[in-house]
Amino acid sequence: MNRVSLRSCVTPGAFARRAIFRLARAFPGEGNYDTGFIGSHIEQLAEKYDDRKPDLADLCLVRMSELYPLHPILTVDADFSVYRRNKRESIPLLSPPGRS
Repeated sequence: MNRVSLRSCVTPGAFARRAIFRLARAFPGEGNYDTGFIGSHIEQLAEKYDDRKPDLADLCLVRMSELYPLHPILTVDADFSVYRRNKRESIPLLSPPGRS
């Protein structure tokens, strides 16, 4: 039997991403998030793709694709065909036909 390894990024829906970035900087190492993961790299991605208005989950998935390059992203979000990991590299996607 084949085992599938899944990783996910959950977004607290009520919080704006900028507030989360400020909290991560104000309280490094506090809470149950990894400040290295939600740190300045995610903020840079937010600025880069600001015209697309990505939510924190999208940005985390882009970052996770950089950290785990062998795993594709499972999505129905067409924005992932535009997002790039490591600045210029397309992200491998698993999407329904016509969605990516």
